[in-house]
Amino acid sequence: MTWVEMVPAIAVALVVAYVPGLALAFAMGARRFTLVAIAPALSVAIIAVSAIVLGIVGIGWSVSAVAVIALITAVIVYLARQLGPRVAREGERSRPELPWIAAGVGLGATIVAAQLVIVLVVPDAVSQTFDAPFHQNVLRYIAETGSASSFDITGLILAAGESSFYPAAWHGVASLVWPLVDVPIPAAANAVNLVFASAVWVSGSVLLVRIIVPGSRVALVAAGVLSAAFPAFPLLMLDYGVLYAYFLGLALLPIALALTVSVAGLGPRLELGRWWHLPALALTLVACALAQPAVALAWGALSIPIAIWWFAGFAHRDRRLWLVLSLGVCLIAGIGVLTGAWYYAGRIGLSAPWGPHTDFLGALTEAVGHAPPGHPLAVAASVLVAIGLIDIVLRPRQLWLAFSWGLMVMLFGIASTLESLPLRNAFTGIFYNDAPRLAALIAIVSAPIAVVGTVAVCSLLRRIVWPRLHARLGDRPAGAVAIAAAVVGTVLLVVATQGNAIAFEMRQSAQKYGFDGIVAMLSEDEAQLIERLDSTTGESTVIAGSAWTGTSYAYALGDRDVITPHFNRSSDPDEIIINERLNRALTDPAVCDAVRELGVEYVLDFGRAAGDVGHGWEFDGLQDYPGLADLSASGVVTTVDREGDAVLYRITAC
Repeated sequence: MTWVEMVPAIAVALVVAYVPGLALAFAMGARRFTLVAIAPALSVAIIAVSAIVLGIVGIGWSVSAVAVIALITAVIVYLARQLGPRVAREGERSRPELPWIAAGVGLGATIVAAQLVIVLVVPDAVSQTFDAPFHQNVLRYIAETGSASSFDITGLILAAGESSFYPAAWHGVASLVWPLVDVPIPAAANAVNLVFASAVWVSGSVLLVRIIVPGSRVALVAAGVLSAAFPAFPLLMLDYGVLYAYFLGLALLPIALALTVSVAGLGPRLELGRWWHLPALALTLVACALAQPAVALAWGALSIPIAIWWFAGFAHRDRRLWLVLSLGVCLIAGIGVLTGAWYYAGRIGLSAPWGPHTDFLGALTEAVGHAPPGHPLAVAASVLVAIGLIDIVLRPRQLWLAFSWGLMVMLFGIASTLESLPLRNAFTGIFYNDAPRLAALIAIVSAPIAVVGTVAVCSLLRRIVWPRLHARLGDRPAGAVAIAAAVVGTVLLVVATQGNAIAFEMRQSAQKYGFDGIVAMLSEDEAQLIERLDSTTGESTVIAGSAWTGTSYAYALGDRDVITPHFNRSSDPDEIIINERLNRALTDPAVCDAVRELGVEYVLDFGRAAGDVGHGWEFDGLQDYPGLADLSASGVVTTVDREGDAVLYRITAC
């Protein structure tokens, strides 16, 4: 598949990501850049909530159903705004900043998109990580079941009739894109990720910076460039895990923070109807939570300094003691609720295998140097963050930002160094005690701080260099000189921040999407064998195989049912019998009973080698599937197709 053939998928992903939210944002009174920047968060909220509602009422999942819900919602909100008190729209800005916003968003989106294109090489590249088959299999499962609800999609991997909650916002968005374009599922997934990594994340970062550093054209352009300057996000989250759901939530987080700062009045108000900032923030948090609940809780932690800073200002201005005390009690209660939810949700981290990987000094170096574990320091970006922190402390209008950054650094340090699992889990369990996830959160906050640092450097240079330059140039047009200086400065910023750290992460990411990784989930031979399943097997075929070796991709890529769509162990007794005793079918009657019950006709044998390129692990992929070992010598199967060491067998013993 070529990138030219990928263009329709990217275009559809843009439509799905923006159009529903644009309608709702317009109804809320959003205008200009705010209208565009907050639209994806509202789109994700509409899509994820619609999936749950449609699943409850039993209406099939489709683009038309989502479009109707989005239209009805926008009309209701628009009428509510028109019937409400007529007040002036807040946050109106002058038009001259729009070209600079366009430059920042365009430049940042181009850099991020270029990074991902280089990483993927081909648009339908398959992620070679453990969780990728689950995410991509879910897209086909949604198409077959007609439900993208967060309460239904786990039916893919649980026993028949069982389900549980799993945040499905990413899957809802991607499942709307795939049916509309004639591309493989991995290409649709990559198109969605490309749109949210470039357009959505970058524009959200610019929106946040526009509030934190108001009135600065330098900040608008720098925000775009620096959103592509940190290895931990978005690149790391698209190769580690792979964390599609968490990635989506983080891409929306700057929008949530921008709305939070606007609501708190700690910066210029966004261009929204006066009473619609809170509803827009609430819907954005719904989108974050249904993408990955940990992101919504992370927003809560990041917002504690904002709330405290706002409360301190309010208490200083307002002399009504009863009101100040009431708000103080509410603030303490809110922090208490957040703490309780944080601890309760963090229990999921008890099952995570990650332990501490470094000492205090190592963790501090990784955090301050924006170097995820095993990565080189991001020197230029880190220097700008340091300068930004100094500037914020010296001029503490946005001091909350420094505290939010420090909080994320502290959590990263706990996950990276603390030996006590109960204590570490209490703080970082909601992130599975996973340092790379927290490194991405640091990058989310570091990006605007680095912009503050860039503005400070430019202001210093302007004071020092400009008088001397003006004296030399005399009466030459100042505008032309300023434009030339802006172009040179932007180029230098791009070159400085796209150095060794980003190049290293791009090389690491490329390993996760090619066929030449440490141990690929899916080899090139295996992929070719799966591509031929439409000619070697029937449409109603059910296939057995070890999910650890990549056979589960037969569902997403080959459109054939598999009994193990993910590496989790099944509780279905028939599946357990097949996985543990299939090679004894000639002597064990229970095996053929299970085969007939599930309708299993074929087995994919992708060898024993298993591993995750993301972690460099290698192990026996049949350790949980002893019944699938040595099938060729067991006499229970015959060969149907072969590509290299990858084999498709038909079960003949039954």
